Amino acid sequence: MIKFLKMRALWALIIFCLIGFSIFKIADSRVASQHLFWKPLDMNAPIGMATKSQILKISLGNRASCLTLIQTEAKDTAFSELEPQRNSKGCGWDVSLKAEQISGVKFRPETMESLCPLQVSAYIWIRKVDESAKALLGSGLMRIHHYGTYSCRNIAGTSNLSEHAYANAWDVAAFELEDGRLISVQKHWNAKDARAGFLRAARDYGCQVFRVTLSPDYNAAHADHFHLDMGPTSTCR
Repeated sequence: MIKFLKMRALWALIIFCLIGFSIFKIADSRVASQHLFWKPLDMNAPIGMATKSQILKISLGNRASCLTLIQTEAKDTAFSELEPQRNSKGCGWDVSLKAEQISGVKFRPETMESLCPLQVSAYIWIRKVDESAKALLGSGLMRIHHYGTYSCRNIAGTSNLSEHAYANAWDVAAFELEDGRLISVQKHWNAKDARAGFLRAARDYGCQVFRVTLSPDYNAAHADHFHLDMGPTSTCR
């Protein structure tokens, strides 16, 4: 009897594995890659259920693979590699990039400097923000106004270094459109028109690609900007 039960359990396990393998093969061949965590990231594909996991794999991978990805897939993007920088407090980076434009969108101040995985997320996010600007505001995105990325400081109220200390966080203040309008997080987050809807869409898209996305809904310290980072925690507010 015991032998019979063991045989039944073994056959049940074999059948379960065969079904699982069949499902995997069907998904692998028929489901879009952005929905499958084991597939490599396609930076120009729509955001999918697995996009954030695919970006996380890049963050955990080596520098060469991230650089190669940007070089081969990022369209209308101009960047250069920065020299490694570290100080006695532990702030700085080993590999960081300086972008003059990402997906055709420029910056004010004129460059955005960060770790490579943050720029991968920024590329995907900027493309979605541009689409949203055209759909909701009738004009594409020309320039992003920001407060920078690198700052050797702690998280407010703690003794832990901020992701800014590693150039792994980005503070975005406003979006300049091709028609000249400036959509400000501080001025228009609570506007009673499409500008507020656009800003909330930008925040929501950020939550899909960055590890942490903080908006004015988080606290008063973020009333004038979005905080976007690729740190170890995950928050969307």
